[in-house]
Amino acid sequence: MLRVGTLRTRVAFRRWLEAEDAMLKERVEALGPSWSLVAGPMKGRSPSECRRRWFSRSWLPKIE
Repeated sequence: MLRVGTLRTRVAFRRWLEAEDAMLKERVEALGPSWSLVAGPMKGRSPSECRRRWFSRSWLPKIE
């Protein structure tokens, strides 16, 4: 039975790899914060995931 108005998605969250962080940094520096363009070649990463990762700054070295 098809139910109208329901959306079933399976989202698998996974850790960011160092290579993905490097690609994110390179693409943001080259393209600016155009998240759909930044996320384009990043398999399995949405524009919103890239934006959240960029602004979380959890991937940057800690400054003490």
